[in-house]
Amino acid sequence: MRLTISLFILFLSFITSAQEVNIIPQPYAITVGKGFFYINNETVITSSEQTKKIAAYFVTYLQKNYNIICKIASSTKSKNSIQLSFAGTQADKEGFGIKINNDGVLIEGDKNGIFYGIQTIIQLLPTQNQKPQDQKKQLAIPQLDISDFPRFTYRGMHLDVSRHFFPIDFVKKYIDYLALHKFNIFHWHLTDDQGWRIEIKKYPKLTS
Repeated sequence: MRLTISLFILFLSFITSAQEVNIIPQPYAITVGKGFFYINNETVITSSEQTKKIAAYFVTYLQKNYNIICKIASSTKSKNSIQLSFAGTQADKEGFGIKINNDGVLIEGDKNGIFYGIQTIIQLLPTQNQKPQDQKKQLAIPQLDISDFPRFTYRGMHLDVSRHFFPIDFVKKYIDYLALHKFNIFHWHLTDDQGWRIEIKKYPKLTS
């Protein structure tokens, strides 16, 4: 009897973890489906001129971290696609909607909203740094519907380089992590009593 109960609890915990979707910050509304959408080398990202840079950013991210190369197009008939739908009159600034199903991925919003929608997709990708070597390898993301918008207009983080030196690569990575978690303000503490930390040749006295 105890063995049966233990197996049931184990099965229940497995089902719960399988259905769990972790996104930070937690979206305003989320509905999780039963299947998965697969991103691979055949995936096409459709984008208008307004969101072309965001599409290029996502293509670069997939290639760098997973060795998956997607194409960008203005339109496609393929169901294996991620569509960036620009809505310049979005009621909620920086808000976005995501629909993931068998027909592909649809991200709707203003320019900032679509960018944060892409960050949400990135959070859904496998956490291990997988680098597929052939076209049969693919990344699975759960089928779901998301509606989200920021609860606070100002969402900032602070980095103090006045007292501690940080390499440029660290600062860039720090900003990437801010974007991933949908912060929109980078507070860069450049100077204090201890001195000015960036050399500007036009103003040499700053460093002294």
